[in-house]
Amino acid sequence: MNIPTLNMPVSVFLILYGLFMLIFIIYSLFNVYHLVKYGYYSFTLYSVITVFTGGTIILIALSIFLLAKYNWNQPIGIQKAIDSYNEDLFPGL
Repeated sequence: MNIPTLNMPVSVFLILYGLFMLIFIIYSLFNVYHLVKYGYYSFTLYSVITVFTGGTIILIALSIFLLAKYNWNQPIGIQKAIDSYNEDLFPGL
């Protein structure tokens, strides 16, 4: 097996992004549920929920639009990653 011929598709990172978004949405629904169940019913509660939900939707839509322009089928060659590797983690220190 020749290591430089190994390729990893970029879509692996898209799968990780999808898992992160799924966990974030579940956590957000959990938070909103607890705000509604245990919160004091007022205009402030509904404002906080509306701003949180609107901000979340805007950020998710923005990230989807930014990620949509990339070719997710493009492979990343291991040799390219090895060539660009630098053992110096903190340059200048």
